[in-house]
Parts: sequence; structure tokens; C-alpha cells
Amino acid sequence: MKITLLKEAQVEVDEAEIQKAFESNLGLIEDGLQYVESFVRIGNGVIDTLAIDDNLRPVIIEFKKPDASDRDALVQALDYYVWCKENLDWLEEYIRKFKPSLLPADKNLSDEIRLIVVAGDFEDRVKRIALAIEPEIKLISYNFFEKGPNEVSLGYRVVLDSSEAEITAPEIPPTISEHFDEKPDFRPVFDKLVARIKELVDPEIDVEKSKNIKSAKYSIVFKHKINYIYLNFRRDHLRLTILGLASEPPNKRIIPITADWAQKQKWGDVKVSKPEDIDDELMTWIKNAYNRAA
Repeated sequence: MKITLLKEAQVEVDEAEIQKAFESNLGLIEDGLQYVESFVRIGNGVIDTLAIDDNLRPVIIEFKKPDASDRDALVQALDYYVWCKENLDWLEEYIRKFKPSLLPADKNLSDEIRLIVVAGDFEDRVKRIALAIEPEIKLISYNFFEKGPNEVSLGYRVVLDSSEAEITAPEIPPTISEHFDEKPDFRPVFDKLVARIKELVDPEIDVEKSKNIKSAKYSIVFKHKINYIYLNFRRDHLRLTILGLASEPPNKRIIPITADWAQKQKWGDVKVSKPEDIDDELMTWIKNAYNRAA
């Protein structure tokens, strides 16, 4: 197998060109999907592409050019879906007239109308809405790649297929105690940290209310107006990621963070593994971080 590396391209392209590329390759995005007609005028608008799948289900396909609203595309497709659902006989007559070979004479068009929305990208909200609505829907995103001088390739991926996706509830966040179920030796370190923050920094701190789960299991967040400490569990220590720590004078205890997200607010790391590590030096850094978060 030969692998070719292509660079992503930023190009100005008409929606009709994207539509034409997909219409010429419907069988690639779904086995058995066949083209019926473009720009089908119905009672409440114009369907970009009408297709039919191998189960004789009509498929409404709506396209949007790069940077166009994916939400508008979904709403538009749903609007067409409602009209077609109420006028299925018209839709069947249309297909028999223009593509009679796709609909056997002894079979009727299915009343299960499907939607495909093709856009540059999709917001998470649009994906959730697609899972909640009645018709089966597929969301497809695309991008462009440089293939040669004045030539680009169109790549795509299925972002969501509601016929296969499952709606899962988020994991219930653990309590503070549950955080330490697998790391009980770290509990005295944490308790001393909280006690000293109450003593020297924030007498009103309520860890149960200020905590926020960043990762699935092992993260506790201390918050003032914004977060100022992320506490993460490691194999043999707790790691405190502290706001503004990289702005403090150089110190061998401070571990710099090179990631882009940490640079603007000068986040830095400190390892603590025993109660004695919660000393005056660390508390000075934490107090400075708390004040920065005000």
C-alpha cells in the first residue's frame, strides 16, 4: 500500500462544486446510495440532492460551503423532511418519472425518509440535536488537500450516524473521598493542603463545592473566581499545577510547562508526596496564585 502525504488547503470554492463532487461519488459515502436528481423543487424550498438507498428509502442531502452554518443546514434539511413526509406520494411519483430504474414497479417508496447534511464542520450542539430528532441522519464533514498545482482533493469523514450512535450519560463525578480510594496514602497530604489554604489563603474554601473534574477520575480543581490549582494524581506523588507559578523566581521545585495552553497565564507544576511538602514556600506560591485568580 502506497501512502501519499497531502497538505491541507484553504481554498475558495462554490457550494455547487462540493455538491457535484459528492454526487459523483455517493457510493463511496454509503454502499447502495444512488443519485436521483439535483435541485429538486418542493413546496417549501429546493432539495440540494435527492437520492435513494438500497432499502428504497428517500435520502435528502443538504450541502453547505466552508464556514457556512451547520445549524442552518440541519434546520433546512428538517424543513424539507417534514414536507416530504407529508407528500410521500409526490416524492414517489417524482422518482418514478426521473429515475424509474431505481424504484421497481412492484414496490413502493419507503416512508422512512433519511437526511444527510454535508458541511465543513459541526458543533457539538448540532450533533446532539441530530441524535434527538426523529429521522435517521448522517453528518458528514469535509476538507481540502493540495494535490498539485491548481488542483485540490476533497476529503470527508462521517461525523455522526444516528442509526449507529448511542446516547450515553456522562459519568457522575467522584466525591473527594472517592478520589483517594486507590491512593489512600495521599489523603493526609491533601488534608494538610486544604487546612493550610483555609488558614493562610481562603478561610471560606469549600473543597466539595470548588472541585471540578477535569479528567475522568484523577483531578481536583481549586477555584477562586477562576481556577488557580489543578491537583492531579501520579503514581508516587500529587502534582499541583498552579496559576502564575512560572512567574515566580527560579526554583528547583518548580517544573515548567511548555504546552501552549500554559504559557499565557504562566502555569507551573510542583510535586508533593508527603505532608511536609506543604511548607511555607509552597503556600506563598498558592497565595499568589489565589490573588491572581481574583
